Amino acid sequence: MIITFFCVGAVIFATHMYFTIWNNYNPQTKSKRKDYSNLGSESVDLPENILKFTDFKYKYEEIVKHTFNNSFFKNYSVNGIDKLREDKWRETFPAIYVIGPENNISDIIKEATKEGFINLIKFLHPKLIKETIKEINGCDEFTSWMTKKTNLNCFGCHLSHVIVAKDIIDNNYDYALVLENDCKFEVSISNEILNQIKDLYKNYSNVLNYLNLGNSKSGELFTETKNLEIVKSQTFLTHSYIINKLTAKFLYESVDISKPKPDHNLMGESWDYEQFYRAGADDFFSCYVNSFTLSKGFTFQQFIGDNRHLKAL
Repeated sequence: MIITFFCVGAVIFATHMYFTIWNNYNPQTKSKRKDYSNLGSESVDLPENILKFTDFKYKYEEIVKHTFNNSFFKNYSVNGIDKLREDKWRETFPAIYVIGPENNISDIIKEATKEGFINLIKFLHPKLIKETIKEINGCDEFTSWMTKKTNLNCFGCHLSHVIVAKDIIDNNYDYALVLENDCKFEVSISNEILNQIKDLYKNYSNVLNYLNLGNSKSGELFTETKNLEIVKSQTFLTHSYIINKLTAKFLYESVDISKPKPDHNLMGESWDYEQFYRAGADDFFSCYVNSFTLSKGFTFQQFIGDNRHLKAL
C-alpha cells in the first residue's frame, strides 16, 4: 500500500514538473502570457487597469450620449424665503446647481431653504448609470474597464458633473456653485462671507479654477479675506465647490474621446490612468486641475456619514 501511494505521488509530481517546464519554455505559451511587471500601484487595482480605453471608447461614447439625453434639469419653488437673503445669493453666484436623483433631494432642499437659495437652484436629475448600462446592448463587458477606485457609481457621478459643466458653458457663466444632494452645511454662510466670495471672484475668477468648500486643509496660502483663508491644495470630495468657466470646459472635454488624456497628473504616476480622467469624478479634479480649498470648510458629505474627519485628507 505504501509503495502504491509513493508511485502515485511520483507520477503526479512528474506531471506537474513537465507542464511547469513546458509553460516556461514553450515559445507559443510564453508569447500569450500577460506581463504585469510595469503596471499597477496601490491606487489602481489589477488586472482591470491593463484593459485599454481604446477597447471600450465607442461603448463609452454611447453611454455618455445616453446619459446626457436622459438626464434633465428642474427648478423647485418654496414660499416664505427671505427676499434680501435670496438676492444676496443671486448677487454672489451666476448659477447654483444641485446634483441628485429626483427621489432623493429632501435633505438638500432643507439645507438650501435654511440658507435661503432654494429658489435659485438648477437641480440636475441624472440618468442613473446602472440603468444606462442595462438599457444599452453590449455594455456588460464595459464594466471590466472599471476599477475598485473608479467603479460604475464613480463614473455616473463624473458624468453628472460633466452635464453641469456643459450647462455652465452653454450659459456662459463665469463661475458657478455646484452641490451634491448629500451636502450639508456645517456652518451657515453669512451675508458678509457671501460678499467676500463675490469680491474674490471679481478679482480671481480666471485663477480660482476649482475651489472646494468642503475640505479643511493646510497648504500654500493663495489669498485671504476677513473670514476666508484660501490655500492651494489638491482635494477630494465633490459635494460642494465653485468652478470657473475655463475648468468647466476642461471637465466637459474629459468625455470627448477625440481628445487624448492630458500627460500631466498632479497626483503622480500611480494615478495616471484613463479611468481617473474620464470617469474619476473627484479624482478628476485632484489629478488634473490645480485646486484650491479653504483652511476651514463650510460643508460635509452626510450620506457617507458625518465625515468631518475627512477634511484632514
